[in-house]
Amino acid sequence: VFGLMTGVLSGMLGGMMAGTRQPKAPLREAAAQLGGGKVLMTVEVEDPSDVRAVEQTLESGGALDVGRC
Repeated sequence: VFGLMTGVLSGMLGGMMAGTRQPKAPLREAAAQLGGGKVLMTVEVEDPSDVRAVEQTLESGGALDVGRC
């Protein structure tokens, strides 16, 4: 019974929190400029040393705006 109640309460909490996260300001600004076939792509890396390699790859592929947030 305790496990069932815990599961129900966890599910309700997750449902109430769904959609409550707000994107960071730089993502909102970039998204506002989308249109005409532009695509907003976000990349998450675990190792901070990989950030520069991702930026270089995007820039060499013709990315119009590359930034960090």
